[in-house]
Amino acid sequence: MNFSKAHFIGIAGKGMSATALLLRQMGVQITGSDEGFYPPVSDYLKNENIPFAALMPLVKEGFAKSLTEAATRFARSHPAMGTILVGMATPQQFEDALAAVEKGPLPQAALDRLATLRQAFSGEPR
Repeated sequence: MNFSKAHFIGIAGKGMSATALLLRQMGVQITGSDEGFYPPVSDYLKNENIPFAALMPLVKEGFAKSLTEAATRFARSHPAMGTILVGMATPQQFEDALAAVEKGPLPQAALDRLATLRQAFSGEPR
């Protein structure tokens, strides 16, 4: 394995979450994002202490045109990130992710907004 960190876009899906858990067991540091999180996947991620974020507020607030763009650019915002795994329900999601990579990282204002959103969930057990 040639990477130590991976961000999963679409981590709430059964296949992506299972792959994330497998890589976590292999020692890869995992983060993830998706539109929403619900049991049982959200429970699995919390129990494994895998940080995940619902990035839809960034779309609604105009920081990104789509969830795919928000998630891809979020992952690109971390210089130590070595791999981004994109869950794709449609070929358009791949095209959106590729376009987002070309746009570069999220602006600092978007990252600040995410920090505020995460504080709202800081009381959740992980």
